[in-house]
Amino acid sequence: TQDGHSVWVNGCVGLGRKWLITVMSRYTMFNAPRTNLTKEYFVGLNLRYGSPKFNFFVEVLTRDVSNPFSFKTVTVAYGGDWRFSRNVMLSYGVRTVYGEDFRFKSLIPVASISCMMR
Repeated sequence: TQDGHSVWVNGCVGLGRKWLITVMSRYTMFNAPRTNLTKEYFVGLNLRYGSPKFNFFVEVLTRDVSNPFSFKTVTVAYGGDWRFSRNVMLSYGVRTVYGEDFRFKSLIPVASISCMMR
């Protein structure tokens, strides 16, 4: 079995009608099978521009087992959302993962379609 605890704190502030800045932080502690107690820190910043019809974002995330500001692994994501109609939305983006010394590790494209039933 795997059990643990996590604390997640985030906040955002709007800048005018089209800009939004979000800051997030998470601390997780869990016991996994065949491992010792595992701790993880996660810190991120998101900048979003747009309207309810469409928006674009850029975010920077880092996670580490001891110090979230060591920047050993950094993920930079960028993309957006496009609302086709009241119920259908396309979300798209690209995640780039960087390792130590900000060396490129991987590029992950992401796309999803959401249908909201009201």
